[in-house]
Amino acid sequence: PPRSTLFPYTTLFRSYADSGKITEHVFLEYLIKGKLNVYFFKDEKNQSHYFASKDKDSLIDLTPELIMVYENGNILSQEYSTSYKGKLMSLMLEYPQLQNEIQNSKIDHRDLIKVAKDYHQYICKDNSCIIYAREVKKTQIKYAIFLGVGYSETSRLQINSTFSAQPTTFPIFVDKHYLNLGIDLHVLNYLPQAERTSFKIGIDFFRNNYANNYKFNLISKDTSVNRYYDSYNICFNIRLIQNIFTSQNTPYFGLGFSGLYSFLESYKDYKSTAIFLNNSISDNSFNKFQLGVNLSAGYQWRMLNNKLFNVEFQYKKFLTKQFNANILLGYEF
Repeated sequence: PPRSTLFPYTTLFRSYADSGKITEHVFLEYLIKGKLNVYFFKDEKNQSHYFASKDKDSLIDLTPELIMVYENGNILSQEYSTSYKGKLMSLMLEYPQLQNEIQNSKIDHRDLIKVAKDYHQYICKDNSCIIYAREVKKTQIKYAIFLGVGYSETSRLQINSTFSAQPTTFPIFVDKHYLNLGIDLHVLNYLPQAERTSFKIGIDFFRNNYANNYKFNLISKDTSVNRYYDSYNICFNIRLIQNIFTSQNTPYFGLGFSGLYSFLESYKDYKSTAIFLNNSISDNSFNKFQLGVNLSAGYQWRMLNNKLFNVEFQYKKFLTKQFNANILLGYEF
């Protein structure tokens, strides 16, 4: 396609320095275009690469190399080189005032764009030399309160019975509906080159009631018990969130950890036999802290006046396995 249709991207016929790599055509993204150009792209291994050029000069590779120190055949230490700082200084020799800023810079979108912008300010005070500069959003910390309803299916694997000669453990499937109140802390744009990735910490409070059905064989008789629970629950979630789009409304995926504490409020038993069973069933998933994996997927709508609307599905693996579907309305601060 014509190059104008690619902007802010350009093309480069680049020969990799690594042995075994072939020369290939790649697309570079302009981070800033002007008297000094800075480019970026990610290779097939998801490694970030940065380049710079001045006027019509050839490209200079700013990507730092990994330096490893060996001792007796073992890796003693490894760190990335800072050779990019010297290369940037050589590009801006006429303005030594920038050298301290370059020395303190990191090899990422935010710092490279800032250094290049400051260089252009020395060249032309009104920034008219800058044709294009990618916007890098600042790291943001936002708080949100959510209220919603949910449905869950739970496989409880720690239900014990004393009906038989030996206590038994078996899976029980539970359906439950609940009200949910949540508080989230959301860290956005903490990775300048990955604006769709964010970090979320949340606490959910919910009260639910649900039923278990227990079936046993007691002295050659089938015994069935329906137990109805009421409980309070606190769930802590720490998740890495990956948005599909950078727009306000986007589907997303999440991966992280959850901690669950369930307080058993009360329960009632209804039996199908005349035998009085009393408290001979114990559910070990109550009144203890459970730590597990959290997988989530959902869609978020950002509405007017900081309002949020979320539809979310979560799979959590504790002592129990849970699948949750939530509809949440929130307000972001």
